[in-house]
Amino acid sequence: MYRSLGILIFTVIYSTAFSQKDYSNIYFYVSSFDEDHLSGIALYNLNFKTGEIVYLKEFGEEINSDYLAIGNNGGYLVSVAQEEGIKSGLMTSFSIDKESGLLEYIDEFYTDGHGPCHVAIDNKGNFAFVAHYDEGVISVILRNEKGELLKITDKIKHTGSSVNKDRQESAHPHMVYPTPRGSFVLVPDLGMDKVMAYHLKSNGRLKPTKQKSLDLEPGSGPRHIAFHPNGNFGYVVNELNSTVTAFTFNKSNGSMTIIESKRSVPDDYSESNYLADVHLSRDGRFLYASNRGHNSLSVFKVDESIGGIELIDNVDCGGDWPRAFNISPTGDFLLVANEKSDNIVVFRLDEATGMLTKLGENSDFPAPRCIKFLISYR
Repeated sequence: MYRSLGILIFTVIYSTAFSQKDYSNIYFYVSSFDEDHLSGIALYNLNFKTGEIVYLKEFGEEINSDYLAIGNNGGYLVSVAQEEGIKSGLMTSFSIDKESGLLEYIDEFYTDGHGPCHVAIDNKGNFAFVAHYDEGVISVILRNEKGELLKITDKIKHTGSSVNKDRQESAHPHMVYPTPRGSFVLVPDLGMDKVMAYHLKSNGRLKPTKQKSLDLEPGSGPRHIAFHPNGNFGYVVNELNSTVTAFTFNKSNGSMTIIESKRSVPDDYSESNYLADVHLSRDGRFLYASNRGHNSLSVFKVDESIGGIELIDNVDCGGDWPRAFNISPTGDFLLVANEKSDNIVVFRLDEATGMLTKLGENSDFPAPRCIKFLISYR
């Protein structure tokens, strides 16, 4: 459990050297869950000119982190993890000093669900959402303007299964995704082969939309979602059958319709592969997905008129098991967290062609799982 209120003390020289006033640099945070390394959040710096990343500091003494979320325009960060011996996830809230990147502990809160794998904050910063993979539960937690975690406003348990008896014996929500516009919340459930759809009420309750869910191919295993910048198209990566499904989204009522699904690895690849993360370029012309097993980044071209996608490249991720990645606020760098090879790899992203070129890597922090930039480009 996180106990320290005064996590870090930097000298004035150190803080100034990496100040966000130097607009060629920006901070990003990396989570880790490693039994042999208890500090689960690290601070890095990315140089926008060179693509160099520099490891700065770890936060905490006895914390692991499965996933991170940043809200309130970079004012706060929350982390979620499973605390050993406790039948509930633990969420920890921090304030962010934007000048130095420092995190200051605010409080912690039990999420009332086992096996948390994802955390998100709504667009207004009022609520945090947690997906509990093991228990099939999503929780909604009220926050105040100080970043304090106050109470659980709703808890929903999914029930269902699908055809993969090893992985889909019960419901397994893998992400809670507040849509960029409006007050809808989408939950890809790997165990049910569904994307569940809810409307977030002002009191923090989730009400199922009229459609309730987007039903995917049996055995697909939906994991993570990203939206096109226009808000009309969504994309879900399916962990178990290595496909990306494009769908339309109605911003007025939350309804969804499948456009098409495309394989994320070459047709002649027959070994095990598990899709993990998905993001789009700033202009929405290209979509990227990470493949664990094939150990690559899929590059898709997006048909912006109808939302369809076409696989145009697979790029070696530069390590093993690319669990997560993210695109820099400038849009021209892509960073990959390779969990099993303990490295973060930097690619130059050509916004004109969508192509990726490896620039370098850093291996100062073990088992990286999630990357969040202090400032988002959306």
